[in-house]
Amino acid sequence: MERAWISAARSVFALVLLISSRGTKRWVIPKGTLELGEKPHKCAEREAGEEAGIIGKTDKASMGYFTYVKEAGTPPYIFNVFRLRVESVAKRFREEGQREYLWVPPGEAAHMVQEPELQSILRRFANEAGTTKKFT
Repeated sequence: MERAWISAARSVFALVLLISSRGTKRWVIPKGTLELGEKPHKCAEREAGEEAGIIGKTDKASMGYFTYVKEAGTPPYIFNVFRLRVESVAKRFREEGQREYLWVPPGEAAHMVQEPELQSILRRFANEAGTTKKFT
């Protein structure tokens, strides 16, 4: 099953949006299930809005993907990773109050998430962006 999720940039610097998972409270990036006929990058935009109130536009090209097994004995999900240019932050959103969120540099985010493939994508993003490089 293909799903999409998001790595986000805020202001002119490359930062990653991390949100707490609802169950275990570990740090993750907004992600979710594709709706019928939805393109993965559009799903990433929608999920960022629903889970963290972040409104913006993603690149159409994925930065990479990672797999995640939600429950033992079930097939893994495949999550595409997209950059998002933040346009605004909603005051109210679907999962408001259910999660915490924070913005961190990509190298720091790589240390905070648990999925090895995601860590690799975030480390590559850190190397490409640097900590103060403009996000264009």
